[in-house]
Amino acid sequence: MADGSLGRGGEITVLDRGPAPGTAPAMAGQTAGWSAGRAAAGAGDEIEMLALARSLWRGKLWVLLAALIGLGFGWYRAEIAAVPLYTAQAVVAMETRDENVLDLMGVVTGLPGTLGTINTELGVMRSRGLIEKLVLELDLAADPAFNPGAAAGAAALDRAGMDRLIDRVLGRLRVANEPDSFLFTIAVTTPDPALSARIANTHARLYIEDQIEVKFRATEQATEWLTARLGTLQAELTAAEGALEAFTADHRIVRAADLEILNQRIDDARDRRADLEAEAAALGDRLAALAAAQAAGDWPAAATAAADATLDGLLSTGADAAALAARAETVRARLAVMRDRAAAQAGTLSQALAGLGADYATQSDDLAAFQQLEREVTASRTIYEYFLGRMKELTAQQGNLRADSRIISAAAVPSYPSAPVTSRILALSLIAGLVLGVAGVLGRELMRSGLRTGPDLEAATGQPVIGQIPLVPRQGQREVLSYFVDKPNAMAAEAVRNLRTSILTASLDRPPQVIMITSSVPGEGKTTTAIALAQSFTGLGKRVLLIEGDIRHRVLRDYLELKTRRGLLAVLSGELALSQAVERNYLTDADVLVGERAAMNAADLFSSPRFRALIAEARAGYDIVIVDTPPVLAVPDARVVAGQADAVVYAVDWNATPKRDVIAGLRMMTDGGARITGLALTRIDLKKLKRFGEYAGYGTYATETRYAAR
Repeated sequence: MADGSLGRGGEITVLDRGPAPGTAPAMAGQTAGWSAGRAAAGAGDEIEMLALARSLWRGKLWVLLAALIGLGFGWYRAEIAAVPLYTAQAVVAMETRDENVLDLMGVVTGLPGTLGTINTELGVMRSRGLIEKLVLELDLAADPAFNPGAAAGAAALDRAGMDRLIDRVLGRLRVANEPDSFLFTIAVTTPDPALSARIANTHARLYIEDQIEVKFRATEQATEWLTARLGTLQAELTAAEGALEAFTADHRIVRAADLEILNQRIDDARDRRADLEAEAAALGDRLAALAAAQAAGDWPAAATAAADATLDGLLSTGADAAALAARAETVRARLAVMRDRAAAQAGTLSQALAGLGADYATQSDDLAAFQQLEREVTASRTIYEYFLGRMKELTAQQGNLRADSRIISAAAVPSYPSAPVTSRILALSLIAGLVLGVAGVLGRELMRSGLRTGPDLEAATGQPVIGQIPLVPRQGQREVLSYFVDKPNAMAAEAVRNLRTSILTASLDRPPQVIMITSSVPGEGKTTTAIALAQSFTGLGKRVLLIEGDIRHRVLRDYLELKTRRGLLAVLSGELALSQAVERNYLTDADVLVGERAAMNAADLFSSPRFRALIAEARAGYDIVIVDTPPVLAVPDARVVAGQADAVVYAVDWNATPKRDVIAGLRMMTDGGARITGLALTRIDLKKLKRFGEYAGYGTYATETRYAAR
């Protein structure tokens, strides 16, 4: 059989796992095969667990042997090879209350009881700087337990040696925070119980001393800064006071009340000047009116303008004009004198106001400058006094520095070793042996070359399995297609229909029209799958064209009763039209375009514009075009044809095709730009599958329908 057969054995059905409606095309290939839902997933999990149990049961002797070896190794490590280790623990409590005698904040304060503070203190306890102090304090460089070179008399360490020694000490030191408390446990494990206690207690003491040292350095730095700052502030205060004294000596400084009195005087002078100016204007008006009346001889009007009693008396007694004129002249002279006097007084007040205004401006500027200097002096003095007070507070606080932690439980010399714990080592060794035994059994299972389940194939390739097709109980190639015709409800037929559904739902926005079938190597059932798919699509009432793209090994005539001898090459050469070259097969109800032997290279033929034109013509005349191409690892034809296909189905022979061949073929396809729609696991032998423990029977219905690929 040139391309393999589906027939020999039981039947199997694949649950379609196409994408949900509305799924993007890019996701369709990855999610194909999940339409069975979560109920099928639960059943699949049960099958996987049963298969795992059966694999382990087959290798139970190896697992038992590995467990015994692990148990023996654990006993040797615990009872013979292990060195007893002793653990000593000291307990330190972090103080979260600020109990300073002096309430001085800002430079050194107590630690807040927050999670961040606790984690910070844990980091401080594990810091390399603190561990280096511990190493130097206890001279651990001379202890062979930490410095192997000490046994040979090489106790001196360079920087690299000190770092290695610190790493060893950190490996023996464990610092932990007790849950829901501010307690820290410092545990040290060494072969010497006394050394363990000494290291734990010394570490706790150095940690507390480090806290005091940090506070002392903080106050010392603050004191130095304040001392330097106080000198600058004192100089600034002295300069400000000197400037104020110099200004006071050069200027007459009045009070604000005096300046207010001067301002009141200016206002009074302005009011008096206004009155005098008004009076002079009124007198001028009377003079003008009197002169006008006198010139006109209107003595009653002249008497009214003059407002003089004597003139009024003369007028009433009937005095002559000469008398009236003489009196009017006298009144005019008096009014002129009064007008000139008022005007002169107003001018004098104007001059006085100018002087008062100048004095006011000068004194106001002097007062403002004085007040500004006073404020600068006050501000400088306030800052200086504040810094001086802080300086005195720091000086007082330096003698009252306290650590933020205290030792509440010193480490005692342990009487019994903390390690090794024989029971724990034996248990862990037994578990390790079991794990290694199970891993060996499962590893041997994984080392098999073939792939037996859809999940195995998906895990190995990263591509979705969109179909799993069983062997068909037929021997001859021509009997395979008749089986699908005779038994349309058989499990194999259902599997092909599910594969068809997965292909159609791979892209809901644009269902594929041109479908290419290929495989890694010959004999993986791709041709049989292509024929079965063609028959399945015609069952939907679609016009289907089946193209034999493997022109090197032409096998369609072995499966189908075809009379024509001309086909693909005749169409590409233009000798026949596509409609003339195809032959309708009565079993598949599809048009078949057989391959022909070509003189030119097949890959070049499929790369030609004539082939692209053929595919375009087939798209226009048929609903579905299926192209059966050669294996990928044999020739490059499939990679070339894939560029014209809407969907690419990659067939994998069950438990036969090596995983490396499948991966290599898929890599060649994807490197060439092809997008694999999904994989089809073909030629599944159900009887062998049951022997492998991959499938458990579920009665008659299970035999017909329930083998599911997840």
